[in-house]
Amino acid sequence: MAKWDVFISHASEDKDLVRSLARNLSFEGLRVWYDEDVLTVGDSLRQCIDEGLAQSRYGIVVLSNFFFAKSWPKKELNGLFALEVNERKVILPIWHGITLEFVATFSPMLADRLALSTSTTSLEQIANKIAKAIEPERALLELPNRQRLAERMRLNSKNLELSNEVAHAISTITVALIQTHLSIRVEERCECGGTVFSGHVDLSPNDYYDVDFTLCDNCLKYRLNTHYERMGEAEYTDPPWGTYGHKNSP
Repeated sequence: MAKWDVFISHASEDKDLVRSLARNLSFEGLRVWYDEDVLTVGDSLRQCIDEGLAQSRYGIVVLSNFFFAKSWPKKELNGLFALEVNERKVILPIWHGITLEFVATFSPMLADRLALSTSTTSLEQIANKIAKAIEPERALLELPNRQRLAERMRLNSKNLELSNEVAHAISTITVALIQTHLSIRVEERCECGGTVFSGHVDLSPNDYYDVDFTLCDNCLKYRLNTHYERMGEAEYTDPPWGTYGHKNSP
């Protein structure tokens, strides 16, 4: 498990702005590698930065005129690029006092990234957007997003010939989505582009029938681990990921 959620790469001339950004990111509950907070007297600067890069899930890069004028921040950026393997997104760019055209003259790859800008977005908003980007369940837990998700699942399920058991489970899950007691964890992106999330829901008011589910909100590809309990005996069913539960499925 990564020690830090985000590593902040920046030029020292932007220190005041970055200090405030780090504070707002911490307010969002993120673990932030920021040199003023992490480094102490006597530390090896290179070693600590290498450790911060290697043990961070994401790297926030504050791009500015000062950033592109210095070699050390650009070395940190190269280190973050090296971590982007197997299409894993690591670099989260923030533009500070610069334009798309300016970024493109230094790095067309960075110019192609969707970035946040301090000229149009407050640091509080930037921190909140970053928190939601790297922890998607935060956005998913907001009621309007749950309602949209439940409606999309309900409409998509009409296009599938589902078994009675699976149809009941999915119907119950869509209802439970808008109830705050349902805990959701975002797992990954589905091949179809949908969001894969997991959670737990009771399918029976008597608590003898419940299910742990992993489900794509778009194509409804799913895995259900169903728990039945009658007369003190328990039975579990655990079909593989990708089983749709069609009426003719085994």
